[in-house]
Amino acid sequence: NATIEAARAGDRGRGFAVVADEIRTLSIRCDESAQEIADVIKKGSVDIEEGVSLVLRSADVLENTARSAHDVSQQIHNVSSVINKLNQNMSGVSEATDKVNTISLSNNKAVEMLLESTKNLTKITQLLSEDAIKLQEVVNK
Repeated sequence: NATIEAARAGDRGRGFAVVADEIRTLSIRCDESAQEIADVIKKGSVDIEEGVSLVLRSADVLENTARSAHDVSQQIHNVSSVINKLNQNMSGVSEATDKVNTISLSNNKAVEMLLESTKNLTKITQLLSEDAIKLQEVVNK
C-alpha cells in the first residue's frame, strides 16, 4: 500500500517508497531471524531430550554394578559433550536474540521515518490542494 501511495505521489513520493521498501526488507529479515531463533530453540530442545536420555542411561549404568568403571566414564563424557552442545546452542539463541533486537530497533527507526515522511507528504498534499483551489479561483475569474 505504501508503494502504491508513493507512486501516486510522483516524484515527491520517491523517498516514501524507499522507506517503504526498507521497512519491507527489515520485516523480511525480522521474519528470517525469528525463524532462525525457532530453529535454534527446536535444536536445543532435541539436544535437551538427548541429554535427558543420556542422564537416564547413566543412572541405569550406576545402578547396575556389573558394569565396569570404563562404561561409567564413557557415559559421563557423553553427557559432557551434550552439555557443551547445549551451551553452544544457547550462545546461538543469545546471538539470534541480539539480532532480533537490532532489527527491531531498526524497524522502530524506519517506522519513525515513515511517520515523518507521511506527515510531510500530508503537508505537501494539503499545500497542493490549497494551491489548486487558488488556481481554480484565478481561472474562474
